[in-house]
Amino acid sequence: MTVKVAICFFGITRGVSTTYRNIEANIYSSIAALNFEHKVFAHFFEQTRVENNRSGEKGTIDPNDAYLLSPDDIYFEPPELFLADSTYKNVIKFGDFWEDENKSIKNLYHQLYSMASVTDKCLKWQPDIVLFLRPDLHYHDDFRTIIEQASKRIHKNSLALPNWQHCGGYNDRFAVVTGEEAIVAYGKRFNKMLKFCEETNSPIHSERLVKYSTSAFDVSFIPLRASRVRSDGSEVEELFLHYKTMLFSRWLENVSSVSQHYRRKIVWLYQKLRFGDPYKGLD
Repeated sequence: MTVKVAICFFGITRGVSTTYRNIEANIYSSIAALNFEHKVFAHFFEQTRVENNRSGEKGTIDPNDAYLLSPDDIYFEPPELFLADSTYKNVIKFGDFWEDENKSIKNLYHQLYSMASVTDKCLKWQPDIVLFLRPDLHYHDDFRTIIEQASKRIHKNSLALPNWQHCGGYNDRFAVVTGEEAIVAYGKRFNKMLKFCEETNSPIHSERLVKYSTSAFDVSFIPLRASRVRSDGSEVEELFLHYKTMLFSRWLENVSSVSQHYRRKIVWLYQKLRFGDPYKGLD
């Protein structure tokens, strides 16, 4: 039986003219090398401009860049229209974690609505493995080993998520998922945004929502790295320290009076001894 891999892109086409080549090299080629069947599904908003006060990004984007990803099934939709029928107005009553007049919450709603839409599309194909990928990421590492490992778990619900930038939950940049229940839990967490706020009595938070939505399943953490690419092609300098290193850093800050300079040295030594250099071989 041929393993079927669905690749799901969502959101907006920021950076795609820069990222599509390494997506082909590190993801498409990895699947081809395994002789697995794959299809590319995409849902994007017809958005031509990005303005983000939190990141300072301002620039133009071209929705037609989506075709650089060689999609087999693609759907475009105007932004904002879905919000009227969503839980957005109720969710913002729980507060604004990012304190930017709900702009980041609105962006998160767009991202997760788009992901839910592409999830519905891909499930009709009945894939064994789903890769949920932001199109605006420079994927630094080959996915072959991770996809091959996932192919041995296709009869169970499992998720493989990045081991960095958990921010109190789980990293939400990309995922390798098996099992329909886990695929739905990760891909359609748009439907759980209000429930998260109600049950935790807290503002919506992207990484914590991932953990909340997937806690019932087998979750593993992988060392694959990816950097965000802005609309002008510039690359964000990401922090790839293991999430356990970050927990150690916070613990050390609370129990120790050593200077920040020496604390950083201790944290870096902890990272290298336990998990290795997370920047080694970064292209």
